[in-house]
Amino acid sequence: MSNPRIRRSELMVRIYGFEQIAQEHGHAGEFYTVTCPGRMHARLSKTGNQNTRYDGTAPRQTQQYLGKQWNKVRAKFKRMGISVYGYRVAEPQHDGTPHWDMLLFMPPEHVDQVRAVLLHYALEHDADDPGTAQHRFKAVAID
Repeated sequence: MSNPRIRRSELMVRIYGFEQIAQEHGHAGEFYTVTCPGRMHARLSKTGNQNTRYDGTAPRQTQQYLGKQWNKVRAKFKRMGISVYGYRVAEPQHDGTPHWDMLLFMPPEHVDQVRAVLLHYALEHDADDPGTAQHRFKAVAID
């Protein structure tokens, strides 16, 4: 869909459908945000100044990075016998670097494991960078 209003409306309808399925099965919903390591951001978010640690990674490359991390997550879920369903949306940040927002549903007994796996792969690279714990991964339970 090229019309943003129609695209957003269609997304909301699909999310509503997933919520209905989740309620029927007693599944939990979680909203996650995953960002790339700081070295992949050309500009600082607070000031807009150039990031001195920027390594030249282009937005397309950061999207590929997130995709590779997601492949690792999916493989780990499969090994653990965990199934999730929902939506994943890539959005540009202040400097064009994408981050991923995900709305995932799963049996409630898997919530802690899903969070742990996502956190592990979100922090797999450059975990000791300043601000990583606050900005690289966020999880919010959906009521």
